[in-house]
Amino acid sequence: MLTANLTTNSSNYTVQVRGVEDINSLLKTRRAYVNGTVAKNYTEANVGEILARALSISLRDELSLAVGDRHLKVRVVGIFKSQTQNDVELLIPVGTASMLEGNTNTISIIEFSLKENVNCRRALVQVTQLMVL
Repeated sequence: MLTANLTTNSSNYTVQVRGVEDINSLLKTRRAYVNGTVAKNYTEANVGEILARALSISLRDELSLAVGDRHLKVRVVGIFKSQTQNDVELLIPVGTASMLEGNTNTISIIEFSLKENVNCRRALVQVTQLMVL
């Protein structure tokens, strides 16, 4: 998660940006409807429906993102509706997020989901053990 300055054709805003390893999987998990496609490279982004409406962002708009002294332009390739908090966020590939935050390898949030019929307690113990390493 990053807080970035977003510049559109009309104004500047501060927004929450989520770098995601697999945006398609995240949106499927959220049962999101996507108008357009899913971002596949560092020049593309997906925008949540609420954020898009609030900032008058449309498909194919070019957005400028800035975090500190790092700047990057992305094109909106999809606007999604998930009826979750993600609808107020900008989703970008994790590599794009790394470019913006300077590759410091700091992680602010790790999110995962379990497959059906998985023993939740056992899975949490395994995840905890991996995170301690």
